[in-house]
Amino acid sequence: DAFATKSGGKTPLHWDGVENVTFQISGTKEWRIAENCHVRYPDFNYEGNSDSPIPQMFLSKEEGSGACPLVEEFRTLRLEAGSALFLPRGYWHEPICLEDSLSLAFAIFSPTLGDLLVQAIRLRLRGCEHWRKPVAGLVDTILGGSEQGLRSTLQNSLERFSQDLEGLGVEEILASIAHEIPSFQKEQTDSENVLEWLLSK
Repeated sequence: DAFATKSGGKTPLHWDGVENVTFQISGTKEWRIAENCHVRYPDFNYEGNSDSPIPQMFLSKEEGSGACPLVEEFRTLRLEAGSALFLPRGYWHEPICLEDSLSLAFAIFSPTLGDLLVQAIRLRLRGCEHWRKPVAGLVDTILGGSEQGLRSTLQNSLERFSQDLEGLGVEEILASIAHEIPSFQKEQTDSENVLEWLLSK
């Protein structure tokens, strides 16, 4: 994303659910940043002045509060033309333009451990006829209050879930990652070697 901002422009305090690298092209920005001690590795964005509290399930057990960081917990950095800043996922930040500014921000969508597991489960279930069956009229069924048949189907599916995932292990999870590597990255080698290269980094 490109950000062209007039002097005095300010982005409200927030965090992003991805890693970010910002390059200051022209002008000067002051950044107030702080580690996120409330939610570790969030996968969603959040504004500090939001009226919606952070769901309890995401809060760190050590903090247990959705409050913004205290003023003394912030660090202040100044980015001038040619400067770059890496922000880990979830870091609180509040950029303020000290003069007319142009910057470029690149988001890094790093998969989580949960993503890797879900991908492997999805690939396994795609191989089962039962799990490929379409669920037609889902919204009408739920909103219409006639979901009893769906409840029964889901209950039966849950009972066979562990059976269909029997034997799922590390090798299958790693293979599911290789399955997602774009084909142009496999030009000179096979998926196993590409995966080995990725894991060595």
